[in-house]
Amino acid sequence: MNCFQRSHLLVALGIVGACSSFSKTSSVKAYQKLSRIDDGVHDASFASFRRSLLDAIRRKDSTYIVSRLASDVQIGFGPDDIGVDAFVKRWLQGSKAEFWAISERVLMLGCWKGENGSNPYFACPFFYSKIPTEPQEMVVVDSENVAIYSDSSQSSRLIKRVSFALFPYTTLNSEKWFLVKSPIFRDSGYIEKRYIQTPYSARLIIEKRSRTWVISAFAEGD
Repeated sequence: MNCFQRSHLLVALGIVGACSSFSKTSSVKAYQKLSRIDDGVHDASFASFRRSLLDAIRRKDSTYIVSRLASDVQIGFGPDDIGVDAFVKRWLQGSKAEFWAISERVLMLGCWKGENGSNPYFACPFFYSKIPTEPQEMVVVDSENVAIYSDSSQSSRLIKRVSFALFPYTTLNSEKWFLVKSPIFRDSGYIEKRYIQTPYSARLIIEKRSRTWVISAFAEGD
C-alpha cells in the first residue's frame, strides 16, 4: 500500500497517518461547532455518480454496488480486509445487510474533497476532515437541532439544542444515550445515541481512477 492509499484510508478510519497531509485538530477539549459542507455538489461527475449510487442503495441493488467497487477496495487494515470478496462478505451478505441504511446516511451527510496529485477523491461524511488526532476522545453530533437533556430521558430538562458539533466524549450511559461535557452548559448533558457518530462509525472513500468513480474504502470500527 503506498503512502497516499494508507493516508486516505487512515482518514476514512478517523486516524491520521505519518504521511497524511490532512488538516486536523490535535484533540477536542471543548464543544466545537462544525460548518456543514458538501464538496460533492461542485463536481458534476461525482454528483452524478453519487445520485446513481444512492438510487442503487435505495433499491438495494447489490449487483450495481459490486460493479462500482475498486478491485482493491478496503474495509480495514487486516490481511483479509481488502478486495471485492471481503467487501461483499462484510457488507452485502445476508437478508439483513447493514450496508443499505448506513451507506445512504453517510452519503446524505455530505462529502469533502481531497486529491492525490491530479486524481480526486471524496470522503463521506464530511466531518471526517475535522476528526482530531486523538479520535477516541470525541463524538460528533451529526444532525440539526439535537436536544441535550439534563438526564438520560426525553422527559428531563432540556439544556440546549445543537447542530453538527464535536464534543469531548465522557461516557456511554446506556445503549441509547451519550453523556457529554462542555462549557456551553454548566455541567454535563445527555444526547440520544441515534444522533451521535464516533470516529469509528462508518466512513466511505470514493476515488476517481482512470476517469471512473469507484468505491475504494468503506469501513467502520478501529
